[in-house]
Amino acid sequence: MAEKKAKRRGQSPPTPPRGASSAATAAVSGAHAADDKGLPQRLALLIVAAIAVLAYLNTLGAGLVYDDAVIVKNAHMHDPWRLAAIFGSDFYGGTHAHVDLYRPLTVWTFAINWQANELFGAAGASPFVFHATNVALHAAVSVLVLFCAGALRMSRNAAIAAAVLFAVHPLHTEAVANVYARSELLAALFGLAYLLFHREGRGVLAALALFGAVSSKESALAFWPLALALDAWMPVDGKRVRFSFVTLAAVGVWYSLRMSALAGGAHDADEAFVENPLVALGASERAFAALSIQLLALRLFVFPVGLSSDYSYDQLRPATSLGDPAVLGATLLLVAALATAGLLRRARPLIGVGVIGYVLLWIPASNLLFPIGTIFGERLAYAPTIFGCLLLAVLLELATSRLSHKVFVGVTGAVALVGTVLTVSRNTVWKDEPTLFFDQTQTAPRSAKAHYNLGTALARVGNRRGAADSFERAIAIHEPHAPAQFALANELFLIGDDLPRAEKAYRAAIRAGPELIDARVNLAILLVRLARPEDAQLLADEVRRVNPRHPSLPAVDKQIQEARATKPAPGGE
Repeated sequence: MAEKKAKRRGQSPPTPPRGASSAATAAVSGAHAADDKGLPQRLALLIVAAIAVLAYLNTLGAGLVYDDAVIVKNAHMHDPWRLAAIFGSDFYGGTHAHVDLYRPLTVWTFAINWQANELFGAAGASPFVFHATNVALHAAVSVLVLFCAGALRMSRNAAIAAAVLFAVHPLHTEAVANVYARSELLAALFGLAYLLFHREGRGVLAALALFGAVSSKESALAFWPLALALDAWMPVDGKRVRFSFVTLAAVGVWYSLRMSALAGGAHDADEAFVENPLVALGASERAFAALSIQLLALRLFVFPVGLSSDYSYDQLRPATSLGDPAVLGATLLLVAALATAGLLRRARPLIGVGVIGYVLLWIPASNLLFPIGTIFGERLAYAPTIFGCLLLAVLLELATSRLSHKVFVGVTGAVALVGTVLTVSRNTVWKDEPTLFFDQTQTAPRSAKAHYNLGTALARVGNRRGAADSFERAIAIHEPHAPAQFALANELFLIGDDLPRAEKAYRAAIRAGPELIDARVNLAILLVRLARPEDAQLLADEVRRVNPRHPSLPAVDKQIQEARATKPAPGGE
């Protein structure tokens, strides 16, 4: 009777005493004993998993694109038995200088996929197994959303709705369709497992799960304070905070391994700026900008139309002062959400769960406290939207509480259907690089990186003019873009009808990126073509001082000597 009264008031029923059933069992069997309209336990699991797979089934025919190239370049991603090397190096396996990413568990899963391909006689980089693994991981995360919702005492119907909405949300396309983004899937998977084990009081399993989460992606550390916040918000067995020294030890081990593996340092300043213009701002301006960008994140969650795989310079122009309407709006929205959650804590605690989870899981990836590698990326929303979908399901159930149960199911089904259609459509963008990069230039027309990416894809298929045009668009947006200047110079050199313009682009590339040794080599070859062997010799000498064993030096020296031998003497015919 108490449960029925609580349900009519929109409250969660009293917490049942702990017994043989775990929080995970409660998740799928239904936390509300009075809620007998939900699907049977196993059927709910199968439906959620099947929907998650179906929404991303068309990614299985996609290739390895964009940042997936790291899988081919990093030898640690080819052999899962090289555990010491995998856990002892950065995410790129030393192929990139000054990398601060440490994700050994993600690297290990790539290595398993690579070796699985070879065991079946396929090339290690064959994409099907990689994509199939991502889809399977997404289905597993969706099922754990169902478990987590039940453990937080959501009704069975709301729990299923939350899991289904998460499974088909179009905002997750980048995390699932892009193999490189698997770290988001693994971090969410182990993070949710940690929350479940933590609330069940299984300290060792919880610690192992959190270690797995942070070893997949660093930002997953936010699941730790989230677990403690949920303890305080919705206590289990009267215990408000279940702090575990085993978990602390696991985090300490991970941190020690990370510090040992990373060489430290930072990315090239201009490269970092192009990826994340917020690195050029002071702490307060960056925080204001991060707040204003959260309005975009929330809009894409609520209304996922106009998605893009790129938001780098100069696509987003965030506000940088407190007086800006976007910053004020984001601040007021955050305060209102937290205040509402506090006021309704006793009557509807699940609203606060959704708000707290969404906010805490966004903070590490938001640039609010510290700058990260990108200004914004849809893949970063994967974990926060777990709790966004929980909140959405709770609000939907509350809105339809006075109506027929079929209304709740119908509205949920309609939203899920629209989400599925949008997701399936969005997946097609990731089938190959020309398709992806063309879409980037359409959805992020002010991004220098988007135009540069399209230029590289066009250059690979021999479209020299198209590639040169794309590189020029990138330079028009950000002139010090050294890779774009270098790539433009190369294309102009190969086209051959405007070599002085190619020389200008090479020199611009060298000014913007002094580390581009190959730009000096190519410029020297160009100067030989322009009958200026003395200028070419100066560049060859520069290359020799930096890298005396550069593989192109012998050929450059030979061309310079031949040019000098055939050059007419001063005053000759």
